[in-house]
Amino acid sequence: MFERRFTLVSSAFILLCLVAAVPATASDSFQVETGYQDGFYLRSTDPNGPMLKFGGSIWAEYHYYGEKDRADNRFDIKKARLRVSGQVINWLQYYAEYEFNGSSAEKHMTDVYVDWLVSKPVRLRGGQFKEPFSLEWQTTDRAILFAERSMGYYLSPHRDVGLMAAGGFYKDMFNFGAGVFNGNGEDGSTRGSYHDEPELTARLVIKPFAATSINALKQFQIGASGSTKKIDASTINLQVKSTGMVGTSLNVYVLNANTKFGVIQEADLRQRYGLEAAWAMGPFAVSGEYTHLEFTGLKPANSRAMNAIFYSWYAAAAWCITGEPISLTGGVVNIIVPSRPFKPSAGTYGAFALALRTDHFIGDPDWIKDGENISSRRADAFSAALNWFLLPQHRVLLEYTYTSLSDPIKVRVNPVDGSIDYIDKESTATLRYCLDF
Repeated sequence: MFERRFTLVSSAFILLCLVAAVPATASDSFQVETGYQDGFYLRSTDPNGPMLKFGGSIWAEYHYYGEKDRADNRFDIKKARLRVSGQVINWLQYYAEYEFNGSSAEKHMTDVYVDWLVSKPVRLRGGQFKEPFSLEWQTTDRAILFAERSMGYYLSPHRDVGLMAAGGFYKDMFNFGAGVFNGNGEDGSTRGSYHDEPELTARLVIKPFAATSINALKQFQIGASGSTKKIDASTINLQVKSTGMVGTSLNVYVLNANTKFGVIQEADLRQRYGLEAAWAMGPFAVSGEYTHLEFTGLKPANSRAMNAIFYSWYAAAAWCITGEPISLTGGVVNIIVPSRPFKPSAGTYGAFALALRTDHFIGDPDWIKDGENISSRRADAFSAALNWFLLPQHRVLLEYTYTSLSDPIKVRVNPVDGSIDYIDKESTATLRYCLDF
């Protein structure tokens, strides 16, 4: 099976890198120092020596829904993660993060990988990590100014086990990532039985004016992403969610191996591509993306083969009210750092940022099963979010999102009389506190 062979290759790659580094460090004596810099660290006084860093995230939130048919108003733990990172030697770095939130079945290792710095701009990465796709997905959670990523996130590849080359050139003018992956999600969570072929994924971002003297355009970038994989029908498991549906059993659209035409017995390719653009100048930034997902050759029993096509796009704008700059580096949006951290005794209260987004999803109507009311052909959402950055590690977010659905979605069966409640719109407010240490 390709997955097993590929996972073994990835593991062997990591092990060989670690073994190769031991002779370079074991015979050297060094002094260590401790401190805090985006995590608590223990490191050699020699910058080329070993380093160990500890950190984590705790995000707590409250959701309120405006629809009386929803029974989902709740407190929730969005994140409860611990991470370990560092370097064995200056050209060999590592990162591991574990999610403690959720049931025992949901607790898992989110990232675990080793970076081999081949040259200053290029690194090779092996392990489990984010596939190189989409500005929004590559940007860290801490720099996302909304409660959730857009609906296009669910059409994109996520974390997977694989090997990747990535880097940047010419004063951040070009940034790229390209890799080969199992294509079955975190730790092969949805692996199939037959077509065990790899997924090829790549992303290229260009800042055409980065090296010029045109200050207004230095932070303008455009990019494109793509991925393709020969799939097993049993691994089809698409679940698109709106902001208010995250963490619940509800979905905007569902596609799996059991469809309105019966069980899908054969499948050909899963292909994705995305286009993106972003611009930042001082405290202002705008961004937008288009994401396309297509399954080809889906053949249910006693039916002809058909394709399933989905796409989504969003446009977003952000303004740091207190004047802190919003910047783009390495093909992603950077974290906002308050220039006047929260200290009331000194008359400083951190940074405030306002963000607006319009978000749209179109699902293939041919695969919606009549009468089930679990999928909608279209969803249109608008979000407004206020972010308060007390410190670089502390943030409070308040967001309101309104989503309209072209088709009603079943939300619950009334236990008293057996009646069914539906929604064709969703209004949700999210209040979140984030601690990243």
